[in-house]
Amino acid sequence: MWINKNMAAISKKKKVKGGAVRPTILQEKLADGLIANAKSSKPQTRAQIARQCGYSSASIENNPAKLFSAQGLQVALAERGITSDKISDAFNEGMEAKQGSWFQGEYYQDKAPDLAERRQWLSLLGDFLGMKKQVIEQKSVNVTLDSDQVNEILG
Repeated sequence: MWINKNMAAISKKKKVKGGAVRPTILQEKLADGLIANAKSSKPQTRAQIARQCGYSSASIENNPAKLFSAQGLQVALAERGITSDKISDAFNEGMEAKQGSWFQGEYYQDKAPDLAERRQWLSLLGDFLGMKKQVIEQKSVNVTLDSDQVNEILG
């Protein structure tokens, strides 16, 4: 047993009769957070979501793969309708999108791939899996010091 920030006792891995793994409270929160993030117009990283759900920075930084592939989290996602089969089916369907057009109330599909639609599917999957690259804004400042100023600062 360990204690989270709210001082509530949470077992590391809950098992029910028959040996089935049950998600912890934190894994339930994380599943909800991941799903909400996938629907959000301003997605966050998986690490940010995990921190908001109550995971410690050490847990997130030491072994993120273990955190996000844990059986309890997978069970929590499956209980919410998110299974690996469903994700792969939706992804494959999106990656097979073809261009088309409407003519006199009917939709006609072309043979040409719809690259814009396929990019959107890749972006959505990247957001959900936390694999999307994020641009970090950096600013630099150049400072010129003479040797007397450097000696003064360094003491």
